[in-house]
Amino acid sequence: MLLDRITLQLLSEELRAAWSGRPLRLAAADAEGMSLEAQGASEHSLQLRFGPPGGIALGPSPERPERGDRSLRYLLRARVEGVSCAEGDRVLQVRLQRKDAAGDPTYGVLHIVLVPPRYRLCLVGERHGRVLGAWSAGGDRRTPRRGDPHRPPGLSGRLDPASMERADWDAVLAGPGTLEEALRRSLAGLDRHVIARWCAEAGTEPSRPVSDCGPAVAAALHEAGRQLHDGCRRPVFRWAAGGGWVRVSVLEPVAGVEVERFGSVSEALRAPLDGAAPSAAAGRRSRLSRAAGQLERRRAALNSDLEEARQVDLLERSAHSLVAAGDPGATGPGRLEVADVHDPAAAPIVVELEPGRSAASQAGRMLKRARRLRRRLEVLPPRLQRVEEQLEETRLLLKRLGENGDRQVTEKEMERWERSLGLDRRGASASSAGGQDPPARPRRYRTSSGWSVWAGRNNQENDRLSHRLASQNDFWFHARGYSGSHVILRREGRKDEPSRRTLEEAAGVAAWWSKGRTAGKVPVIYTLAKYVSRPRGGPPGLASVRREKTLMVRPGLLPAEEGG
Repeated sequence: MLLDRITLQLLSEELRAAWSGRPLRLAAADAEGMSLEAQGASEHSLQLRFGPPGGIALGPSPERPERGDRSLRYLLRARVEGVSCAEGDRVLQVRLQRKDAAGDPTYGVLHIVLVPPRYRLCLVGERHGRVLGAWSAGGDRRTPRRGDPHRPPGLSGRLDPASMERADWDAVLAGPGTLEEALRRSLAGLDRHVIARWCAEAGTEPSRPVSDCGPAVAAALHEAGRQLHDGCRRPVFRWAAGGGWVRVSVLEPVAGVEVERFGSVSEALRAPLDGAAPSAAAGRRSRLSRAAGQLERRRAALNSDLEEARQVDLLERSAHSLVAAGDPGATGPGRLEVADVHDPAAAPIVVELEPGRSAASQAGRMLKRARRLRRRLEVLPPRLQRVEEQLEETRLLLKRLGENGDRQVTEKEMERWERSLGLDRRGASASSAGGQDPPARPRRYRTSSGWSVWAGRNNQENDRLSHRLASQNDFWFHARGYSGSHVILRREGRKDEPSRRTLEEAAGVAAWWSKGRTAGKVPVIYTLAKYVSRPRGGPPGLASVRREKTLMVRPGLLPAEEGG
């Protein structure tokens, strides 16, 4: 089930009352989820399904295979010291105590991350702040490895909605876009349901332009937010939210949907769902549908690159004809008609000259590009065929799910399918206690116009993002003169060019994740990913850039992608 942070705060209070001072009697995990139960608190046995769609419920524990990793052994018989809701986002924190070999108490914190679409758990040593174990669905790139420093989802430069002052609203309403975009951009842990309820309480609409929101709207939003986060006990509502999700919230939905009412969050999580539960089939369908969309965009991008490469013969003929024209002193811009040296009887070839470049120089560049296109003609068809095969396999599984539910598509088949797509990487399985090849887990954001922005977290990930994950016509960004993240603005099969605002928003992310974050404005270079190369013998993260342009932008973050 899906919970917002306001509701999660109440759940943490209910679990704290049921679990505090008790040892964990049960801690079991498999590839689909995890079960936790404190001794003497079977009614509050916590069931977490990793998803997507992820789910949280209270009730009897399903049978899960015994696992012998050290992380689960730490959880078993550890005493619960407290349960709380993390600042900023939808994370439950369970503080645990165990005795070491000398009998001295040691402390760890189990972070239960409930940020959709995939849920996960992470056990962190309180003393050193490093990951002791993590559990998630296969293919979840956000899952840390054992020994990594813990970086929980939190404020990330945004404000905590529960502790906002009236003066904070001036900054929230100073940006562009709609009210919903401003709230997502500036405040942590919000989703559409909370924003819709918040705006309804303030007497306004999420689609209202920020430019129309004056001091009266700011005051109404502040008062509505104070009332929403006051911690009062309310009726708890439960309803089907679509996409396989069931939502539980203390905030009544704005849209007219059929709701069930309960006296507590625990009661809503324990009650039978009467067929409304997000089934295993719904979760598998969601995974398959998302992958099918990604594969279709990848196929479109490959077809576009291949179509461009098929013009190589014309490019070579134009270059040879330009050289044969014998006019090395001519410079562009302009149009030059030259005879086709390969077929003198054919119509003349029209060549567009670049500004400030001689005909001979341009012919050399054209031949160099033709060599690259020849190589592209060799490597792209096999890649395209592989994507076609993966897309066909994905569609067949979707068709079988539509006809037979989850009876004919097993989790083992799903795991094999994910491995064939490269989604099941070491370090991102049900337990990520080991592994030598960490998955790429770039930070993911969404621009106001819907473009996806990825930012690397370290040099190794910058290297993989720029040279392996980026498509040739994606846009690449980096703060000039500062060390920092490589940032990719992903086309995802789009034919249209990004607007200047979209470019500036992506550049702002690159400025934020750089050493220039505290500067008023930062110069950020950008170019197409195909013009970014790795210097021979250079360390990871080092890049050589051609044809770059520069934007002066203020550092700033964008709303995170769902699950990103």
